[in-house]
Amino acid sequence: MKYSLLTFLLATISLTFTSEAGLSRTTSDRIFARLNQNTDAVLDVGEFARMMGEKFPSLTGFSLRTYREFFRVDADQISGISQEDFFRWNRGDTRELAGETIERFIRADRNHDKVLDARELPWAYKQKLSKRKVAAEIKRLDLDDDGKLSLKEFFQFLPMECKTFLGMKKNDADLLTSALGISTFVWREDDIAYPYDPVFGEPQPLFFFGLNGGVITNCSMRLTIQQ
Repeated sequence: MKYSLLTFLLATISLTFTSEAGLSRTTSDRIFARLNQNTDAVLDVGEFARMMGEKFPSLTGFSLRTYREFFRVDADQISGISQEDFFRWNRGDTRELAGETIERFIRADRNHDKVLDARELPWAYKQKLSKRKVAAEIKRLDLDDDGKLSLKEFFQFLPMECKTFLGMKKNDADLLTSALGISTFVWREDDIAYPYDPVFGEPQPLFFFGLNGGVITNCSMRLTIQQ
């Protein structure tokens, strides 16, 4: 299926979110229908990638940008992009992915001491914080009262579930799970699973991740009990 210049331009507009009003329902639905090649009512990552300018995946899959936008649009991050998901995204209803927040935390740590002080903390947020809000955030999150926020403190309320990790770089996921003291994750590499320090006799939530180019692109979870 070939895409017209109009479709490409409309897709570009939706990606850059330059209009507060966004696309109309009719236009959004029309683009969705043209992308949905197998007419199964949802867009898979391959169909979405075509709109992002990627016709075929490389040996390591699609680009990080494509995966990030796909998981941003897919509201439940399970079944694929529905027509309603696509419309909301075109209207500018977007959300931050945990992988993007972690990257910003790392960039904000300018002296590489693995904690953010009051001068660095504003840069860890999508919208830079005022001094008053920085002080409030440190007060809210600082567990050891040292006036700084570690990765563990900053992400202490981040839900540990599959969709948290979709679109996240594997190295950042390793950093995060280590900082939070999560010892029950299982990575899938070449179909060999290995746990991080399972606790004997306790229920173990095991997360299995599929990777493309070092990016987590699928996840499944099961609960098992160590014998």
